[in-house]
Amino acid sequence: MLNLYTPEGYMDMGEVLASPYPFVVIIGARGCGKTYGALKYVIEKDIRFLYMRRTKTILDVVTDPRYSPFKILNEDLHADIIPEVSKHGYGIFKHEDTGEVAGYAAALSTFANLRGFDGSDIDMLIWDEFIPEPSEIVRFDEFSAFTNAYETINRNREFDGEPALKAILMSNSDLLYSGVVAGLNIADSLVKMQEEKIEVLEVSNDLVLIRPDSPEFYEKKKNTVLYRLTSGTDFSDMALENNFTVEDRSRIKARPLKEFNIVCSYKGLYIYKHKTDGTWYISRSGSGSPTEYKTTEADRRRYLREQTAVWRAFNKRKVYFENVSVQAVFLEIYN
Repeated sequence: MLNLYTPEGYMDMGEVLASPYPFVVIIGARGCGKTYGALKYVIEKDIRFLYMRRTKTILDVVTDPRYSPFKILNEDLHADIIPEVSKHGYGIFKHEDTGEVAGYAAALSTFANLRGFDGSDIDMLIWDEFIPEPSEIVRFDEFSAFTNAYETINRNREFDGEPALKAILMSNSDLLYSGVVAGLNIADSLVKMQEEKIEVLEVSNDLVLIRPDSPEFYEKKKNTVLYRLTSGTDFSDMALENNFTVEDRSRIKARPLKEFNIVCSYKGLYIYKHKTDGTWYISRSGSGSPTEYKTTEADRRRYLREQTAVWRAFNKRKVYFENVSVQAVFLEIYN
């Protein structure tokens, strides 16, 4: 079992990042030490890293020396890590005295456009704030972009007996229905952890989910001004309680497929319409010969154009889902 906390109640990211899992997903309350601890670990262990954010706008902020995530770390560790923007569209974190590269910074939204980027020296990918805020408009397929970025960096190193690129995905519980949560098929697992107060859940030998719940940190944080003012609000539920909001749990129930006719399949979902009562059911289980849509941009547009009836039914509360993960993929499709 992982030891998740420092004596002060912050996350012990050294313990987490040293775990054997290639993929580590951390859903932690704001200010619990995720980013600070992860970057502290890679600097102290001299691990070449890629620090990733979702958009170029945020990348521009973190590669500004005034807002660099290493600003506080430099003071605490007596380090000299400074950001520098490459002409090729990514950032470089360097040691100011020697000019040696400590790591890189990149935006997921523009990663595919980077010119001359060689990630063969990168051993850890740290994707910070991988879940968008509910108010954000997502303009690209984030899961596809992430998997392609991982493949670009990892390449075939495993063929040669080298360890796979380690990917650390960190966020607050802003939005359960996001592209990466849907793509990794972990929505049900995250809800289970939330409801059963599970802090560490091994999904497979390759993936572990971590939802820290430090009583020491919680007690300190809830007695600060902002959280006294926002007690009981959606903000406090996300930022302090670290809870996702499940969209209309009454729509999540198993239904017998024999009562439905298959309509289509898209992004691993099978969409059915009831034979008599006008309700719809969406499942991971397929049957019959549905219209199939691929995951290309052209087929995404074709699906949205041709299958308007299921979205109209959803808005009339006539769509049911096999589980939360299915619901997450469906809602992610419609952003």
